[in-house]
Amino acid sequence: MYCLIIGLIIGFVGCKQDDGVAPIIIPGNGTFKEFAVLNTNTTDPFDAISFQAGFFDNNNIVVGTSDGIWRLNLITNTWDSLGFSGKKLTALYKHPVLNTYLASIKTGYSKTLPAIYTSINQGKTWTAASGIYSTLDSYYFSFSHFRAHPTLNQVIFSNISGNQFVVSKDGGLTWNLQNYSKSVGFGYDLISNFYPDQPNKIYFGTENPLDVSWLGRFDININDPVLLTNLTQIIKPNTVWGNRRPNSLEYFSYVPNSFYVGQEGALAKVTDTNSTYIFNVGITGKDSFPYSYIRGIWVDPKNTKHILFGGFTQAPTTELNLFETYDEGKTIVQIKNGFGLQHPRLLQIIATNDYPVLVLEESFVPIGQMAKIKIVKYIPSN
Repeated sequence: MYCLIIGLIIGFVGCKQDDGVAPIIIPGNGTFKEFAVLNTNTTDPFDAISFQAGFFDNNNIVVGTSDGIWRLNLITNTWDSLGFSGKKLTALYKHPVLNTYLASIKTGYSKTLPAIYTSINQGKTWTAASGIYSTLDSYYFSFSHFRAHPTLNQVIFSNISGNQFVVSKDGGLTWNLQNYSKSVGFGYDLISNFYPDQPNKIYFGTENPLDVSWLGRFDININDPVLLTNLTQIIKPNTVWGNRRPNSLEYFSYVPNSFYVGQEGALAKVTDTNSTYIFNVGITGKDSFPYSYIRGIWVDPKNTKHILFGGFTQAPTTELNLFETYDEGKTIVQIKNGFGLQHPRLLQIIATNDYPVLVLEESFVPIGQMAKIKIVKYIPSN
């Protein structure tokens, strides 16, 4: 009002106008809060946890390692064990409604060791689930990820290999192969997710057959969710994705009708049936970035064009593969800080009650030596 009155008197001379242009924010200028390092025994080097490295629960970050499950309290900055010492985790998940923890361990083709476990008391005790047992090979299969159905709380989906789901109808205690199949498929594990307003459809990213990547979905029989039908290919094989295998498939409620797909050397945004690359190594202007397998994705709820994402390369590197953009990929900066890790590898980016945290591990550590797990909270510059 003051500017308006003065402007009418003097013709707006000397009164600064608001041109509506947002201030320019340069990516890579945020700050980091480092938490205590976890030193664990290396039992399975060169083999990162499949898709789900950990989760946030009541001021704690719970992570799966090659030496069991560990919990970091973000308030006290202390670690404690939640069991499975000496066991390699292949997936770790917190049910969004039931608050059940689900864990899958690498059985090493054991004839007796179950691969799937649940906990209803925040990891104090674990119950072995009835998983998928191969009568032909005489061992239990490990799972690669878990995903809860958006409306049927007891229904949980996972995957063993190929374009085949396993489904639990009792909160993770017992499992069946998709359509009650008796044989396990072959191929890379898929990664899945839901649109909450489409509870009768499950979407998945896959690279099957080898070097053929695509996005598909099944219809779910609500009366019996083990029954999956009507396979539909949303992003068709041998089109825009080529051989770039999906390594993460994330949905954010504040970006409706879209999935963010972390791939080999790429990050894509899929809206309906259209796929647009935000990050793509191998195109003009992006060749200077490492060919990172994108595993972690965080979209800022205050500014959906602000995205933090990253992963790791197949070969050892001394630079962190963490990337940030404030304009949905037009300008991207690599954040290379390794936070004291000689060969840092980013396994996941986890949303908390304020800012995202990075789950980092020291990679390429020989068996018998101590491996480091590092949790770092990122506070953006905006």
